[in-house]
Amino acid sequence: MPRPPDHVGLGVGTQLSLAVVRIVLKLAGDSDPSVESLAALSARGRRSGIGLHGFLRGGLIVDGGRRDEVHPPPLVARMPFPEDWSILIVQPPGPRGRHGPDELQAFSDLPPLPDRVTERLCRLVLLGILPAVAERDLPAFGAALDELQARIGAAFAPVQGSVYASAQSEGIIAELGRLGLSGAGQSSWGPTLYAFGFLSEPERDLVASRLRERCGLHPAAITWTKAANQGALMAPADESEA
Repeated sequence: MPRPPDHVGLGVGTQLSLAVVRIVLKLAGDSDPSVESLAALSARGRRSGIGLHGFLRGGLIVDGGRRDEVHPPPLVARMPFPEDWSILIVQPPGPRGRHGPDELQAFSDLPPLPDRVTERLCRLVLLGILPAVAERDLPAFGAALDELQARIGAAFAPVQGSVYASAQSEGIIAELGRLGLSGAGQSSWGPTLYAFGFLSEPERDLVASRLRERCGLHPAAITWTKAANQGALMAPADESEA
């Protein structure tokens, strides 16, 4: 199976770096590395701890933000995500998301978030998203995530040009809502988009078909998946070679 492309909002670089570090540590006799060790050796977690903690634990992760230049963002909440919720991943054509020096410059150019916006985002996570997942309330989860995406997208708009990476992405997001999906948004700088639904296989096929027809998407750009509620697994050599 080919590796997903880099810099499209899937965290491929972080996960690959962490996997390599994990293997090297395993060979050196450390079979249970700390998140601090993984962060230091992989040079990841400079802005977000989601990739680090997700690699180790899986599930729905909330980190506490970067406090200094030494320690990775701490894990403040981890919950199993409903595995019967379908997760749609859409990868529209277009330029890859910002990375490297371009990304550093973009963050440098962004104005700081006003306290009232940060407070609202925290409220949406603590009193919106987390309770909705605990209660398996998809509409409430989607409503909170919709607002979270809109506010974060607006914060990124000064360097991104809009709430989303492109006009096509904005059109796809609108179509996802018309198709009855919840919590549609953009991952990082994009172009990858996502949405959630409680759908049967025929319903998922219908959504994919309509997205292809209405948004001009290639079949390979549309993927259905589900949550991973465990961290990365290291398969025995004979299984990995099978």
